[in-house]
Amino acid sequence: MATELAGKWKLDHSTKTFDDYLVKLGVGFVKRNLAKATTNVVQTITIDGDKITISMTSPVSSKETTFIVGQAVEEKTLHGEKVQTTIRWEGDKLIAESTECKQPLINTRHIEDGMMVNTLTVADVSCQRFYKRAN
Repeated sequence: MATELAGKWKLDHSTKTFDDYLVKLGVGFVKRNLAKATTNVVQTITIDGDKITISMTSPVSSKETTFIVGQAVEEKTLHGEKVQTTIRWEGDKLIAESTECKQPLINTRHIEDGMMVNTLTVADVSCQRFYKRAN
């Protein structure tokens, strides 16, 4: 397990394919542009054994979900779709895979060069968002 993921992380930057990712999700023009312009995004990750809580806050939305590794949890995505999400560890990567949705969703988090790299994939489109540890 990669307990170094635990903590508070502030968005530093996203790859150019973030817009492509949002389009593939079906996010409309106005919400896409708002999402791309919002830089004050914070993820807080708490790890207690197999119990992992991930909260995401921004000026436009907030969400908190508690997972048990290997068990499906019903949640609503930030774009409003109800899905079943299961998390698992693959080495030092925390992978959340959502099913029962329009398109397969995979959300991977790991540490690289002191930053948390959050790779978001919907169907055949991926983007990365890079977070710095917040104090």
